[in-house]
Amino acid sequence: MDKLRALQYFIAAADEGSLSAAARRLEVSVPAVGKMITALERSMGTTLVERSSRGLVVTADGRAYLDQCRPLLERLEAVDAAMTRTASRPRGTLVVGAPRFVLQHWLLPAMPAFHASYPDIQLDFRVITRLADAEPRGVDVILLLGWPLATGLVHRCIAQTRVLACAAPAYWARHGFPQHPRDLAHHNCLLFRNPEGTVLDLWEFARGKHREGVAVRGDLVSDDRNVIVDATLSGRGVSRLMNITQKIP
Repeated sequence: MDKLRALQYFIAAADEGSLSAAARRLEVSVPAVGKMITALERSMGTTLVERSSRGLVVTADGRAYLDQCRPLLERLEAVDAAMTRTASRPRGTLVVGAPRFVLQHWLLPAMPAFHASYPDIQLDFRVITRLADAEPRGVDVILLLGWPLATGLVHRCIAQTRVLACAAPAYWARHGFPQHPRDLAHHNCLLFRNPEGTVLDLWEFARGKHREGVAVRGDLVSDDRNVIVDATLSGRGVSRLMNITQKIP
C-alpha cells in the first residue's frame, strides 16, 4: 500500500464528506478511494470513517489521526512544490556580448530586475562590437545595433533607438544653438570611429521623408563611445548619441 497516497485519499474523503466528492477532487474512481481507505484502516487496525447512506463520518480515531497527519502532509507538499520550482528554475552562466556603452547604460541597470526573476543565472558580460567576434568568444546572446545580417542565427528586434545631436548646456551657451542641421558644420563635433576604422563624419538627419547629410569636423575622434560621452558632458563639443546614452545625467 502507498501510505502517502492512502493518507491523501483519507484526508480528501474527510474534507468532502463522501467518497464520490473525494474521487472528483482527486480525479480518480470512487472504488479507488474506498479501497485505499479500507487498506489504510486495515494497516492501522482501527476504523477511521463510518460509512452510511448520508456519507462519511470521521471516527474519534480518525479525527486524532487526521489532526496529526494533515500538517505533515501539507508540509511535505510544500517542500515538494518548492523543490520542483527550484529544480525547474534556470541556472548556470549566460554569456552576453554587446558594445561597451550598451553594457554600461542599458544592461547593467537592468540586472537587479533580471536577477530577481532568475536568481541562479550568472551573467558574463563581454564587450563585442562585431558579430564575427561572438562565436570565437563563446557568446550565447549578442546585442548589436543595426540591421541583422543573414547569418542563420535566431534574431529579433528588442528595441529601437534614435540618434540625437547632443551637447552640454554650457557648450550651447558659448557657441549658440543650431537652427538647422547645416549649422553643425560650424561647430566642434566629436567624432566616432567604428570597428572598421571609418570616422563617422557625415551626419544624417531626417524630418518626415526628407533626409539630409551634413559633413562635420572637430578636434576629437575616438573609437570608444564613453570617451565621446564624457567629452560631450564636459562641454567639449557636439556629438551624435543614441537615446540610451543621451539620458546620462
